[in-house]
Amino acid sequence: MSKTNFNFAKPVARYDMARANDGITKAIYDENKTYYGHWTFGLQDDANPRVRVNKQKYNRVHAERTEGMTELEKLVDVFVELYLKGWDGILDGDGKKMPYSKEAAKAYLNHEDFYIVFEQLWPMSHNVKLFQNESVKSKDEETGN
Repeated sequence: MSKTNFNFAKPVARYDMARANDGITKAIYDENKTYYGHWTFGLQDDANPRVRVNKQKYNRVHAERTEGMTELEKLVDVFVELYLKGWDGILDGDGKKMPYSKEAAKAYLNHEDFYIVFEQLWPMSHNVKLFQNESVKSKDEETGN
């Protein structure tokens, strides 16, 4: 491969790195407008070096523990361990707010009654547009993208 420096123009950032790493918060509703809480999560983007390093570390540290899990359980586990930052509005069986923990989040997202939450969170966590800064959003609106 050539070592020539072509001095390419640097593109506008695809997303706000702080938002991608710190997370954004979105409310989750089903088709009947049932509320499933507010969830805070980061961006899953393999172009982000931090994401690549964290995934490699996750694979080394958790490989043995995740053996025997279903594919869905593994996806939930990766999501909670690497991208989910917290929740608000999740209630326990007595109607009291449940504090966030990774263990509770995995149980909730793997429960068949709440799978709809994971079905929405997973694609949102891959949606770069949700993590863009305002200048990129404005340009998209101008161009109709």
